[in-house]
Amino acid sequence: MDKLKFRRSGIQARVLALTMFFTLGASLVIAASNMHQMTAEWERTTILNAEYALQTAASAIRRDVDEIDDLAGWCAYNPGMRTYLLTGDTASNQALSMYPTVSAKFNSMRTMAYIQRFLLINASGQQIMFGTAATSAVTLTPDILQRIPGYDSPNTGWDCILRDPLALNSQAANTIPITRALTLPGTDRTAHACIFVSPSLILSPLRSFTPADGGQLYFRL
Repeated sequence: MDKLKFRRSGIQARVLALTMFFTLGASLVIAASNMHQMTAEWERTTILNAEYALQTAASAIRRDVDEIDDLAGWCAYNPGMRTYLLTGDTASNQALSMYPTVSAKFNSMRTMAYIQRFLLINASGQQIMFGTAATSAVTLTPDILQRIPGYDSPNTGWDCILRDPLALNSQAANTIPITRALTLPGTDRTAHACIFVSPSLILSPLRSFTPADGGQLYFRL
């Protein structure tokens, strides 16, 4: 009898041990599965947050780029500006009469703080300059102006970052040049609108974005 009880207790112990083993195994599988799901969900949330942050930054950058492009377009298509740029002469007082108009336009811009130079040169060579670096410039001779990328192109910009070619010293800030060359049909009269923009216009909206460890951000305008 005692021997029979011993066998029964041994079988029960084995069954209990097997039950605990399978229960532990199932628990480990469930825990691993839950951990995998949590990790996947965390990664998905991280990606969604990054996408939202980048979309928000891209929208802000595009809005500011469009405003600066509109300023260049305004110089080309505003009747008063076009008249001053293409038909004004050195003896006229058009520069004085246009200065308040240009100043008001420039000061109304949301992106004004990022514009290092807003330079207008009419067909007679008269110059008007605004911007955060307007008071620090070399003498704008024809040779100096040719240093501006795309100076004689009808429409160019946002394709390079370079040291300010009009700055007084070698410690010139980085800048993004945008240029428009305007011509009067049937004549050789040419005027220029040049805008130098700080790279901070693009970098500032991205400062709040932090890539994952080892991640890199590539920006294409």
